[in-house]
Amino acid sequence: MNLLEILTVGVVATAASDIWQQAQKPLTGIPAANWSVTGRWVIGWRDGRIYDPMIGKRPSLKGETVDFH
Repeated sequence: MNLLEILTVGVVATAASDIWQQAQKPLTGIPAANWSVTGRWVIGWRDGRIYDPMIGKRPSLKGETVDFH
């Protein structure tokens, strides 16, 4: 597999997942994923926290979520 194929698969898989989450909410009532913990994890990298078993108990960080509205 070359780099272009890998990137294409990643973009298509991400788009399919996002579309499914948006369709799922009105059909089943299951809300879309909450990505704030992922943002908190990425921001924690600058402090050297790659693995953080207490991430769910840490306070919210500025910039962990992006509001597109």
